[in-house]
Amino acid sequence: MIQRLSFSLSMLLITFVSLTIVRPVAAQQSLAARDLLVEDLEIRGNRRVQREEILKYVQSQPGERYNAEQVRRDFEAILGLGLFDPLKTKLLEHNGPRGGKIIIFQVSEFPDPDADQTSAPTDSGQTSVSPPGQEGVIYQKTGSQAMAEGVKFLTAGELQQAAESFKQAIEAAPKNARAHYLLGLSLSKLGRSSEALTAYQQASRLDPADLAAHYELGKVYLASGDPPAAVEKYRLLEGKDRSLAGYLYGLFSKEQISSYQIPAPEGMSVGESLDQAARPDAQIFQAGREGAGKPVITYRERASYTEIARRNYVSGVVVLSAIFTKEGRIGSIRVLRRLPDGLTQQAIKAAQLIRFEPATRNGEPVDVRLQIEYDFAIY
Repeated sequence: MIQRLSFSLSMLLITFVSLTIVRPVAAQQSLAARDLLVEDLEIRGNRRVQREEILKYVQSQPGERYNAEQVRRDFEAILGLGLFDPLKTKLLEHNGPRGGKIIIFQVSEFPDPDADQTSAPTDSGQTSVSPPGQEGVIYQKTGSQAMAEGVKFLTAGELQQAAESFKQAIEAAPKNARAHYLLGLSLSKLGRSSEALTAYQQASRLDPADLAAHYELGKVYLASGDPPAAVEKYRLLEGKDRSLAGYLYGLFSKEQISSYQIPAPEGMSVGESLDQAARPDAQIFQAGREGAGKPVITYRERASYTEIARRNYVSGVVVLSAIFTKEGRIGSIRVLRRLPDGLTQQAIKAAQLIRFEPATRNGEPVDVRLQIEYDFAIY
């Protein structure tokens, strides 16, 4: 009895010692995670825009506590300047040698549309984007600021203000193809098709290799009731960019496709409706109603952003309604709310890849219809 009691006390003592050793280590690890510091912050890829000018829009600082959300906002602020290509500008993070975080903003400047007219070098050969009124090249600064303001207005849905800002940017840099493009985008969203056409046409003339301008022209031609011109743009895109061709193809009506004999893009296999997968004689329940349960989703992919949607600053939610069959397949996808520039198609592709355990009713698997949402945020 005494031996058993001694053994029990020994085990309790070992457990107590183990706990007193382990817990402080765990607490230290948690504390270290909370006190993670920004070890270094780098700007890479800038040539005309000075590093110091970019850092004016970055709140994260070396030596301060690392905050992932703040770093993301810093990245958004840099893109919001309108000076860098959002498709090529990247946020990179690495673990530093001293245990902190190294943050790298890898920027990609848009091409200088007219170096002689729109910019002049500073002592370092770079362009300043400081506020007007300070020493430096006021002409270039005004254009850069107008672009940055235009992008902010555009992403906020303040389209009239965006259009005015891009017009100011064009006044400062008449050969800035991107300013003309974004002006066309703003005007198109405002329903001012004829003005949007003029802006896109100018963007296309300034940068003939920019297929996005041709794609946008096709969209405006369709919206303004000129299908033949839209077909011409579609045929141009068909041989150069299948993705853009596919997105434009999806905007033609069935009557237009038949009337103008528009072929579907090669490799295009996803439509916006898969009603053929539904069984007409099947009883379909609404998930969670009439005694039917809900399917248990075991795998779901995020819908991918398209390059043109990112370039056009498209964000929002695609809402789909799909049948989750009792055999474990997705069928009869309907689009309840769509987004342009291929995002609806991307949502459908993602929905088709969902894996799930079928819903049941009275212990038996049944077909149910369920709503699915895909959120697209630009950053």
